[in-house]
Order: sequence, then structure tokens, then C-alpha cells
Amino acid sequence: GEFCTQLITSLESATVLPSLLTDILSALDAEVMCSEGKTQKTGFKTLVRSLVNVVGEDLLKERLDMDTLELTGLIASKNNYNQKYVKTKTKLFYKQQKFNLFREESEGYSKLVSELGHERLTGIDPSTVLESIKSLIGRFSLDPNRVLDVILEVFECHLDDRGFFVPFL
Repeated sequence: GEFCTQLITSLESATVLPSLLTDILSALDAEVMCSEGKTQKTGFKTLVRSLVNVVGEDLLKERLDMDTLELTGLIASKNNYNQKYVKTKTKLFYKQQKFNLFREESEGYSKLVSELGHERLTGIDPSTVLESIKSLIGRFSLDPNRVLDVILEVFECHLDDRGFFVPFL
């Protein structure tokens, strides 16, 4: 406890201190959890608890093992925390975003169709057209799924321009 307070006062100006201390704790965590000694685990638990105010709970929860978090009392139950973690990750990665169709501007779709509706697309660089379409999506708040649908429909109408659309998609 006293060592930690002295360390904090000497390194108050360091902005990366919490991250560095968490990295050190993470390395110690791997070593201590592999060992059989109960005194090491107790000492490590005390060290982590004394550094919670310096490092912050969020950073510790991000980088330390779930067994250690449960041992130190930062989480109530490893199983409940793991379930919440999985649900949050699933929600972030697999939930489809909904777009407000009233917010979209029809002008953006007309510009999209005119961008893709050139007479011959074979001489045009697909990466340039892609960047242009990305800017249209951002500028006019277009739904990316609907934009892809329009691109596929234009490709369907211009099958002879495979040399452009295959690299483009």
C-alpha cells in the first residue's frame, strides 16, 4: 500500500502510467495463477486491490483474467461476467444497424445511379468509383445495404462490364 502511494506521487505526470501498470499486472497475473503458492495469490490480490484507484476498474477488467477479477472482487461472478461479455460482443458485431429512411436524401441515390450509369465503365478505375460512392453514403446518409442493392442492380443491367464490376465488388 505504501509503495503504491509513493509510486503514484512520483509518477503523477505520466499519462501512460495506468496502461503500463495494467500491463505489468497482466504479466504478473499469468505467473501467479500458474503457481501453486497461496501466499503469492494473496499478495497479488492485495496489490491489485491497492492499484484499482490508480489504474481504474475498466482497464483491469479489460486486461486481467476473469479468475483474477473474481478473486479480487472486481466482478461478482465469473460466469455472469462472461455471459454479459458474450452478449455485448454479439450485439456489437452481429446486430444490423437500422437506418432512418426519412433522413436519407433521394438526391444521393440519383447521384449514385448517375455515378454507376456511365456509358462504358471499363476504362474507369474501380477504386475511384468506390471512394466516390463512400462519400455519397456519408454526405447523403444513404443506407449501405440499399446502396449495395443498387450496385448489384446496375451490374445486372450491364453484365458486359464485368471487367469493372468484379474488381469493384
